[in-house]
Amino acid sequence: MEEKNKKEIQKTTIGKFGILEISVLLILTCIFSMTSGLFLGNKFLREKEIAHDIPPELNEVIDNYNYIVENFYGDIDKKEIVKGAIKGMIDSLGDKYTSFLDQETSETFNIQLKGSFTGVGVEIVNSVEGITILSVMEDSPAEKVGLKKGDVLLEIDGTDVSDKSSSDFTDLVKQKDGKFEVLIKRGEEQLIKELYKDLVILKSVHTKTYEQKDKKIGYLEITLFASNTFEQFKDQLEKLEKENIDGLIIDVRWNSGGHLSSVEKMISLFLDASHVIYQTENKDGIEMTYSSGTVTKKYPVVLLSNGESASASELLMGALRDELDSIIVGTKSFGKGTVQELNKLTSLDQYKITTKKWLTPKGNSIDKIGLEPDIVIEQDPDYYQNFDESKDVQLKKALEIFSTP
Repeated sequence: MEEKNKKEIQKTTIGKFGILEISVLLILTCIFSMTSGLFLGNKFLREKEIAHDIPPELNEVIDNYNYIVENFYGDIDKKEIVKGAIKGMIDSLGDKYTSFLDQETSETFNIQLKGSFTGVGVEIVNSVEGITILSVMEDSPAEKVGLKKGDVLLEIDGTDVSDKSSSDFTDLVKQKDGKFEVLIKRGEEQLIKELYKDLVILKSVHTKTYEQKDKKIGYLEITLFASNTFEQFKDQLEKLEKENIDGLIIDVRWNSGGHLSSVEKMISLFLDASHVIYQTENKDGIEMTYSSGTVTKKYPVVLLSNGESASASELLMGALRDELDSIIVGTKSFGKGTVQELNKLTSLDQYKITTKKWLTPKGNSIDKIGLEPDIVIEQDPDYYQNFDESKDVQLKKALEIFSTP
């Protein structure tokens, strides 16, 4: 649960106070962690090509574009004018899930959904001591060279960064090729570590087992529905099933969503092809999507939910409750029941636009409503002090269900 604890600390701190600047050293640019998981995941994405047909009503836009280009007194960047026009169209729709993503934000967005990146694999924060490592990602270059949570970054290849911001530090890192040295402070000791960049896989599935009154209960936590989450989930589920589990807990607390294709395949592991897993509604009507699975699981499944469980998380919970009679434990989910499509521009910017509403298999909309748990239980506030699992009353309640006759 250590990885989960790190993420919850980050979310809780930023969500309440908004004062920490979290930064992740990714790819070859400065990539910032979002201050809310909702931006990252409260959406389903399917890419499509931008249509190039020009309707008559755009004549006024074209006429004014030509007038501006021909008459503006000063230098003009035509690409920026076009980008500004597209951004204006998106902003005018007034939908919080329809938005324009500039190149930097697009890179962050794409990396999170891809589930991997090239970098050193640390999250850093600006603290009173300087640039401090908030977490070190598993199997990353940072972990392999021995960097640890709490280390303070002082220098990179001899350049003093003690009074720099986290973004300044990442700007320096993105320029590096091959190995480079970082000077860190750990307690009262100063150490030099030789760091490098490599492929880092974001692990979005974590597992363990519990013994509950002579029953073996599997536990799968999903932190994000990235494009590589399904393979991680399938692998861990198969390992648990080989241990002959008597039941399964799927934890999507704090999971704000991600790829529609990932959650579709994950649901299909539990339901055969006779089951509807969700419905979509657009201007042309309602369409049902069926499972691609071949079997329906026999063991019971309990789902853990909270107010940050959104989008793909809600689709998973809705499908398994409607079609597998699974029980949801915790607090009401976020209530994000719309589908977005992602369009890429030649400028490398992107925009996402709401095109559909999704419904549960039984045809219920959860948009702006959320899923009400079958067993409502608020988390013990003491749990958030140090994320002591013994105080996780929602998990305890989920485990108790399996011991009920």
